[in-house]
Amino acid sequence: MQTLPALALVCFFLSGSAAVADNAYPYTQSYVILINGETVGSETVIEKKGGSGEIISNSEHEILLSDGANLSRLAFTTQMVLPKGSLTPETYVYQYKTDGPKDSYELFIKDGQVKRVLNRNGIANEVSVPWRPNMVLIENTVYYQYEYLLRRYDMKKKGRQSFAGFIPVIGNDIPITVTLLNNGNVRTDKDKKDAETRNFRLDISGMQSLTISVDKNGRLVKAENPARHLSVIRKDMLP
Repeated sequence: MQTLPALALVCFFLSGSAAVADNAYPYTQSYVILINGETVGSETVIEKKGGSGEIISNSEHEILLSDGANLSRLAFTTQMVLPKGSLTPETYVYQYKTDGPKDSYELFIKDGQVKRVLNRNGIANEVSVPWRPNMVLIENTVYYQYEYLLRRYDMKKKGRQSFAGFIPVIGNDIPITVTLLNNGNVRTDKDKKDAETRNFRLDISGMQSLTISVDKNGRLVKAENPARHLSVIRKDMLP
């Protein structure tokens, strides 16, 4: 990874939220999920452009969960489609892949409304609520989605900014705040060089607080939740 010239770095860190260049697709990235420093799961993301310029994000996830006595495996896939030039998805699908019922849910966002269809044990449950301008899609265990939240952050205003995080499984939204912390860097394992990052704090009301780091392209590098001893690290950033 080449080091950016000093002027380029200044321009990047003073500019607004990073946008992904048109030639950045297709894009593939893998993350390792750790709890107490031990690997417990993975997330892989593949993004491509469709024929109308829409962004199609497909992801695969697997994580081991513990109740203190037993381990259980959670595996699922997602697909999110964003219209050309938009940070609001038009469709989103979450499909469980673990043993047992293949439950799923789908979102359809159109004309200021979001319809959530939850399929559980062969029974469909549908809800529709308004989709407000400050709404963002958030899943507790889908980490790449934080990229799209942070692209909404206004770097000219800075400070603490508020959003409404729509949680598909509950069919409603909760308050989220994003605060710019600082600029930093992380060391890549591949080429042993530092990658510049921008670091944010995310507070998801009543659920969790995380520190999120993104690279110069606005792509997720690391997510950390100290209260849960959780770290999600881009695979090539592992020490």
